[in-house]
Amino acid sequence: SVNYGQSQLVNTETDDYFAQARIDRMNSRDESVETLKVIMTGGDTTDEEKTIATDKAASLSELIESESTVENLIKAAGYSECVVYLDGESANIVVKSDGLAASQAAQIKDILLSEVSVLSENIRIFDVN
Repeated sequence: SVNYGQSQLVNTETDDYFAQARIDRMNSRDESVETLKVIMTGGDTTDEEKTIATDKAASLSELIESESTVENLIKAAGYSECVVYLDGESANIVVKSDGLAASQAAQIKDILLSEVSVLSENIRIFDVN
């Protein structure tokens, strides 16, 4: 016999995972932005440090935009939930799935590579049920 209450609980936990992952990612990004703001507006910051902080802020903005784009494209491909983490050198993608076939993982990788340049060996795809 199937206990649907337990199944619903698992789905709720999965949905909570994705919601919490997005919150954690946003908090991390917000901390980075605040640090960059302090550097850029600090009275004792050199012009070189300000230039570096400005470049990092621009890179961070691009990463955030790319994460959002890749997530939306993966959802458009039929996955109900996903979260993407990019750092400029690597990509970690978590999708809601009962198990990914090799073809599905390849599809997700293709979506990622259509938006960002990351070495194949630095791409990790995880599935969460």
